[in-house]
Amino acid sequence: MLFIYRNRSSAKGVANIYAICPGDSTPRMVTYGDNYNRWPRWSPDRSQIACLSKSSGLTQLHIMDRDGGNDRQLISDSDLDAEGVYLLPDGSREFVELIWLPEGDQVAVALRGYEELIWQTVDVETGEIAPPEDLVLPSSKSVWSMSISHDGSRIAYTILTNPEETESPVEIFIQNLDGSAPYQLTSTGWRIGKPVWSPDDNQIAFLSSSEYSSDQYPNNPIQNDIYIINLDGRDLHEPVLTNLHPYRIAWSPDGKSLAVIAGEMVPTGELNTPELMLKTLYVLNIKLGEKRELFKALAPDDITNLSW
Repeated sequence: MLFIYRNRSSAKGVANIYAICPGDSTPRMVTYGDNYNRWPRWSPDRSQIACLSKSSGLTQLHIMDRDGGNDRQLISDSDLDAEGVYLLPDGSREFVELIWLPEGDQVAVALRGYEELIWQTVDVETGEIAPPEDLVLPSSKSVWSMSISHDGSRIAYTILTNPEETESPVEIFIQNLDGSAPYQLTSTGWRIGKPVWSPDDNQIAFLSSSEYSSDQYPNNPIQNDIYIINLDGRDLHEPVLTNLHPYRIAWSPDGKSLAVIAGEMVPTGELNTPELMLKTLYVLNIKLGEKRELFKALAPDDITNLSW
């Protein structure tokens, strides 16, 4: 599995991609140096990794081999000059999502627009940029997170159901990549985040809390639980009861386990900073509820961006 380790304790606050197998005790660095990397994504055949990097001050799209070799920059954010793209104060573009397309020859990036998300596709060999063809990807500004099915035919995404309301629920919707057959998967009234597909594409795992409150956000690990639901909307359940307070999840290729980044506040014994957030990467057996620690990071360091 891949994850990002942010070494904020260092002067430059670097963030590199690491890889670890469930049976290992020490992760392997995939990227090196003082770069700020994020969003590592496996290609459909798992031979390549796409990620965003900010090594030169601009956010760049990089492609590399699975071991980090042959790292090459495809584009920088200044190349993505589509109409309606929102510009940050420094003139850069704000990336919202990065996904591989089913054939593995293109990645799609979503940029924050003034009115909606702006999607662009990038050829992983040539770096050629074009609007998506035969694809209708979620473009509402109310979309929170999204995930493509393993067979490459559908996309799951979370969206504010009542964006005008401060306390709007966030539910999961499913559609084909061409925009057809859309439907609402969940009707919980909760704020749901981070949907991930099971390896057989028959279920979705996600993070949320069964108790809705105005300050409940999926990014808050103290409030989250793990849930699984069938693609027909049935059998919504917690697979195991844990005290992990999950922050990120990823499903194992064999479907038996979840990788979980969990957070907890731990005492420091210091007056000025009595507690700090400790992030831990676990492998959680869904059936048995057994978990194994793989990696830890104490604030200000961080672990994020899982891909398995």
